[in-house]
Amino acid sequence: MKLGCSSQSYDAALQQKKLDLFSWIDLCAEVLALDGIEIEDKHLSSTEPVFLRELRQRVAQRGLILSSLTIMNNFGLATAPERAAQLDYLRRGLEMARELGAPVLRIFAGWPAQQNDEALWAEMIECLKQACVQAEQAGVRLALENHNHGGFVRVGDDALRIFEQVGSDWLRLNLDTGNYIDGLPSIERTVSHAIHVHAKLRDIAADGSERTLDYPKILKFLKRARYRSFLSMEYEGKQDPFEVLPRATSHLRKLLRETEDRR
Repeated sequence: MKLGCSSQSYDAALQQKKLDLFSWIDLCAEVLALDGIEIEDKHLSSTEPVFLRELRQRVAQRGLILSSLTIMNNFGLATAPERAAQLDYLRRGLEMARELGAPVLRIFAGWPAQQNDEALWAEMIECLKQACVQAEQAGVRLALENHNHGGFVRVGDDALRIFEQVGSDWLRLNLDTGNYIDGLPSIERTVSHAIHVHAKLRDIAADGSERTLDYPKILKFLKRARYRSFLSMEYEGKQDPFEVLPRATSHLRKLLRETEDRR
């Protein structure tokens, strides 16, 4: 497995212009010594091709890989025009991912405007089917994140139902280790569908371990599923990321070594 970091981990600094993406890329390469990065589209100061090419070049110059571009689409909106606009947003995300050289675009199923509305579930499935056609044309795979907070994908069975109904190899899972409402059982049930993984971090201890999640067990699930791609740190806690993420990076790297060495 390879270790990366999402720009969401430094969201406040990026949003407040205390850090730009180029400086953040340098930090990930020089301070954290990561294998790659993941960029949220909200942190892009421009979507013009010339800027995206400059960003792609910086990533390559620093010896990193862009594991994923992420967008915040929502296919749970109530009206057809609203959902069509979200599909157009996703299409533009695929274009940017291709320009940046990202093999994966992280997406969402969305948040239903009316809870437990099977009609909106069906509309969401139709949107995802259309999105898969777009993804195949772009040559960029879609990674659907499990995201509760009232969303369509709260437990593993929700994700599995979506994959079965959409029925496309262009749609797989962005497994967020902190988002399933039942935690480890759903992670274990869906890990084989993952093409990208978020290592959620919320409360980092002095030794760099995450207090809220059992990463030795999660990494055991990933190894058993022969997952070999990115573990992308997504820090969403109240501590200073500049202070705690170096510790978390070192600890996760140690756990990865131990997991790989274990027979």
